[in-house]
Amino acid sequence: MDLPTPNIFELARKIDEIVSGASAKHPGREGTFGSLAFSHELVRIGGEDDTNRNTTRRILLLLESDPVGRPEAYERVVTNVLRRYILEDRGFVEQSGPYHVPRFLLNDFARYWLTMAVDFAYKQRTRFGEGAAIRNLVH
Repeated sequence: MDLPTPNIFELARKIDEIVSGASAKHPGREGTFGSLAFSHELVRIGGEDDTNRNTTRRILLLLESDPVGRPEAYERVVTNVLRRYILEDRGFVEQSGPYHVPRFLLNDFARYWLTMAVDFAYKQRTRFGEGAAIRNLVH
């Protein structure tokens, strides 16, 4: 397992400067995407330590991310997340037939959607209708 480099916080500050200068919009108020996330946290699926923030980061890693920097590090994290979903789901591994979704992955998609819906309602209430939007799932 790769350990964070000793100057990880200095690197994070530099990344923040670059992103802030290139983006017209800052990360959300809750800080889900405005702070460091480590791969070992994303690979931790289930249990009390798997927070809504962690689930959100993990699902969006799979659905909407692009590598920045070392593509091999990005690919390793995505591969390890997918391995957790697939290889540890005995029902998925033992099933046969053309269409199967690992139950743990399906559960996290449902959990992610529920988290977004509940957070949307929370943001609507606490922000008095400003700065909150819900995503729509398009087929």
